[in-house]
Amino acid sequence: MVSRPGSCAVFGILLLGGLAAGVACGSSSSGGSASGSSSGGNSSGGSSGSGSSSGSASSSSSGSGSSSGSSSSSSGSSSSSGGTDGGPPPPGGFPGQAGNPVGYTAAPGYPGKLTTWTGGYTISQSGTAANPLVYSFQDFVPSGGGGTYVTGSHIKFVGCRFQSNDVENYNVQVTGSDVTFEYCSVTPLVSLVTAPPHAAWPAAGAGKQLTGDGTGYQIDGNSGYEYGFALNSGGPVTIDHCDVWGFGNAVTFMNTTAQMTVSNSWMHDAADAAAQKYHTDGPGYLNGGTPPQNVSIVNNTIATIGNTNGIALQAATSPYVNITVSGNYISGFGYSVDMCHETTGSTHLTFTNNVLGTDLPWVYGPIYADATTLFQQPTNTWSGNKFKVLSGTSPISGSWMWTPQEDGQYLWPDTSTHTTDF
Repeated sequence: MVSRPGSCAVFGILLLGGLAAGVACGSSSSGGSASGSSSGGNSSGGSSGSGSSSGSASSSSSGSGSSSGSSSSSSGSSSSSGGTDGGPPPPGGFPGQAGNPVGYTAAPGYPGKLTTWTGGYTISQSGTAANPLVYSFQDFVPSGGGGTYVTGSHIKFVGCRFQSNDVENYNVQVTGSDVTFEYCSVTPLVSLVTAPPHAAWPAAGAGKQLTGDGTGYQIDGNSGYEYGFALNSGGPVTIDHCDVWGFGNAVTFMNTTAQMTVSNSWMHDAADAAAQKYHTDGPGYLNGGTPPQNVSIVNNTIATIGNTNGIALQAATSPYVNITVSGNYISGFGYSVDMCHETTGSTHLTFTNNVLGTDLPWVYGPIYADATTLFQQPTNTWSGNKFKVLSGTSPISGSWMWTPQEDGQYLWPDTSTHTTDF
């Protein structure tokens, strides 16, 4: 369904000056560039976007199209604690657990199947601030395995799935303003793979003590895509209750100043890094230049067998400003967290009430370097961050060492654990 709240007709939609049967969104054009190389270790992205095809969408929420899909929720394999900034744990658990489902099948009003989108894969039509253009329960499957490019503004995607097999570029790229994704799934092509192998929460391989390539607990790197959401410009952008898996990098920010929010979402089960030489990351900035400002990463589950960062706010040439990372469950990767890479002068940084779990072992440690000096600055806050030991797990050789007795202790920015907060 494509609609504008408050302006729907029975068989049409009021669109900036007229009533039309359905909506034809997008014209044939090329997508923009994906984010480039990273001094923090990310592989370089491709530059050409996917083209669009002609077509229109029905104003009905049901119709022909794909109905099967992965994602939504998975039963939890470990217990957890923690929660919102200064608040209790998220109701029902962390995203992806049985009581906190995500993705299109969990969207309120999900009709039981998706409608295949045929309106082109450059989404250029805009709504207004008062009446955003809404895409509901659509299945975006670009021809040739490319991605969906959102250049329009005042748009909301609800209960949609975005599929891609662009191993050198994006699944979804956004350059428009005021764009929201709610209860959406960002996945590989379901014709190639429908779910992570050995799916579990917070990610496949939980409790198995696995790192590196070729574990058998990730999809092949030729079957996924590089960037889940590439937020290259524009904004604000909100990603909420979404399910993102099969990526090289889950969410990439660029040098934007508009508010970018990733909340209540499950980013998990990256593609095996070997085939594409991915430096696997969760949400973050990877390009080593001017970093984003005004980013919130709140109440998510971020976990996978991987080799770089779960929170990937990597090296930058100027300060980070107004970055909040709070209430997340984070596990796996190389270093689970790179919180602004010790970038001198960074201000209004908040890293609070996160849980760093041993469900998936990190290759090196939970925290990159020593962020103590950065978080001793009066504008920056580090508090309430806890270390969580999954029963039956233990440190792997060559990584930061810990003991089961540290379960539930506070994790400080120098990677030490304490019974008191930082």
